Amino acid sequence: MPSWLREAIALIADIGGVIALIVLAGGIVGGLVQRRRGTEGVPSTYLIGLGILGACCSLASGLARLWIGEEDLPTASLVAIGVAGTVAGCAYIHFRRIKTGILNHEITKPAYSERQRLAALIGLILVPILTAGGLIGWWYVRSLPPQKVVILVADFQREGTGQDDYYFTRLLLERLQNALTGDAQIELQVLGRTITAQDGKVGARREGERRKAAIVIWGWYGVPPGATTAVVSVHFEALRVPEYMPPLETGETRFVALADLQSLAFQMRLSGELIYLSAFTVGMGRYAAEDWDGAIRNFSTALPQTEEMVRVLELSAAYFYRGTAYFRRSNYDRAITDYDQAIALKPDLAEAYNNRGGIYFHLGQYERAIADSERTMALRPDYAEAYFNRAVVYHFQGQYERAISDYDQAITLRPNYVNAYYNRGNVYLDLGLYQRAIADYDQAITLKPNFTAAYVNRGLAYAKESRYERAISDYDQAITLKPEQAEAHLNRGGAYVALGRNERAITDYNQAITLKPDYAEAYYNRGNAYVRQSQYSQGIADYDQAIFLKPDYTDAYVGRGVIYAELGQFERAITDFNRAIALKPSYAEAYYNRGLVCAKQNQHEQAIADYSRAIALKPDYVEAYYNRGNVYIRQGQYSRAITDYDQAIALKPDYAEVYGNRGFAYYKQGQYKQAIADYDRAIAFRPYAATVYYNRGLTYKLLGEKAKAAADFRKVLELSKDTTLRDWAERELAGMK
Repeated sequence: MPSWLREAIALIADIGGVIALIVLAGGIVGGLVQRRRGTEGVPSTYLIGLGILGACCSLASGLARLWIGEEDLPTASLVAIGVAGTVAGCAYIHFRRIKTGILNHEITKPAYSERQRLAALIGLILVPILTAGGLIGWWYVRSLPPQKVVILVADFQREGTGQDDYYFTRLLLERLQNALTGDAQIELQVLGRTITAQDGKVGARREGERRKAAIVIWGWYGVPPGATTAVVSVHFEALRVPEYMPPLETGETRFVALADLQSLAFQMRLSGELIYLSAFTVGMGRYAAEDWDGAIRNFSTALPQTEEMVRVLELSAAYFYRGTAYFRRSNYDRAITDYDQAIALKPDLAEAYNNRGGIYFHLGQYERAIADSERTMALRPDYAEAYFNRAVVYHFQGQYERAISDYDQAITLRPNYVNAYYNRGNVYLDLGLYQRAIADYDQAITLKPNFTAAYVNRGLAYAKESRYERAISDYDQAITLKPEQAEAHLNRGGAYVALGRNERAITDYNQAITLKPDYAEAYYNRGNAYVRQSQYSQGIADYDQAIFLKPDYTDAYVGRGVIYAELGQFERAITDFNRAIALKPSYAEAYYNRGLVCAKQNQHEQAIADYSRAIALKPDYVEAYYNRGNVYIRQGQYSRAITDYDQAIALKPDYAEVYGNRGFAYYKQGQYKQAIADYDRAIAFRPYAATVYYNRGLTYKLLGEKAKAAADFRKVLELSKDTTLRDWAERELAGMK
């Protein structure tokens, strides 16, 4: 409420209250006099009505004073007198009865007419209800937070004279208005009187609370007779201290040479300090509310107000918090500039180094980030956040052991450091130490039971250990806590795929896409699910969309290429594999799959080159050794094929197909016993491999073991439905008769 409106209401209420009391008193006195002298024995309706009118005016005046914040004894008296007078007057009219006699019979009757008594009854009911409603409404409004940030300025006057000889109040108000012009959320109110030393802090806070002010600026000055030095008392009271607000010394007394007090320079400097404190405090309120633009605007208003150090609140604080607001707005260059300035003003401001290091990390300047973290540690060895920030950089750089060491130290310094447990768990996850990762996620969830990301990542760790049901349970909890968590739906879909529940996986991928329509990974994984169901057109459509959303999505190119190869569209497949390799030259799977297509097209040398490249990039790539061995067999290079099969078996001892193919290579080289041994192993792993029985039968035939050969050919007829293979087996059996 504007100050002028408040003052006008107060004036009207005060005048109305005086008039109301006069009218009420007049009505009561007149009624009593008339009752004593009158013949009817009751006051006239006019006089009673005058008294009730006075009581109503008293009540209205009291409520008006209450609503504008005048919560004092006169206000309470006006309300009490108004309610009591109105209720008493209405009750008198409604219940008053008089005696009358007719023919020696005395009877009683109402003293006032039915209409008057009905009006009085309505008054008896309505006045308490309306009064209670007004008081409840006042209490409710009083309890609401103010719509604006109110800065209340009391008059600065010379003690003993009641005058502002140096116009300090006017100068302060003018500068405050100029500085805060354009900010619709700030309201400047003028108290219109001095808060004296006798009123003190208690009086200042009482005035501020009455007007719902966030800040009260007050003070006074005095010049002893004949003195050349003045005493200036300046006070800045923050009634609603925002979160993160640095502690303030709310008042100070200065001894100023009289000549300085009379100078404009001193008044400008003092008013500048108060404006700086006001704008900074408002900015901190917006900072706490995460209104970063508003905070930046207020801090920017505060900083130019004074170029000198403000003893109660250093300028470095404004630069620091404005830098943090810029950081939150991703305006990294300005944030760094502000942190630089804060450090220049206060070289031991550890928090500024720490935050600047965080920005350097976001900018990819990792060495600078580490240097700032280490400078923070030097200033404050117990600053857990510095170790945490350096650990984040180390983790990103792949220096896992160093990252773990720093997270350990952060947790030692702050045992309930939730994010440190979570991040250390992420490092263990990357290292494949899943049990340790799960233990850290457990601790993070214990400390913060609604930590959605911890449930998601613990689910990932369980999935890595093939504990898919537990993984799904964690994803369920993450989704319960945060239904819009698209990543949880994506990961749960992956767990359902591992369990063979493809339809449920697709449902989760659909939900992830609904929640996040530009989620390329969800389209890619749904494409994979469709491919598993041989729904190739839907799979290609999803890969297309994933690539549209993320043009450098190498996995999607490879996935689409695999489908094209399956459909016999080899040129399209090669194009996709080439694109993946161009984007990621170290992508072993792209070379491998291109090798498969080349092999299908009998481009043997290109296939071998691609398999070799895949093996160079991924030395444990079992399938690449196996398929390169197959190409060598087609070329008749059986020794090379056997070398590749040896390597594949060393990596995967239960790889049945490799034993079968190596046995065939031995067979082609005339090493029949070695061939038989490999066929035996292949059959042990896959008893239904009809082709292996056929090849072993051929080998037994060459060794002259016709009975064993015949048994193998008959086994082919028992197992195989392939007409060509069956014809071969029947021909061999017929030739042996």
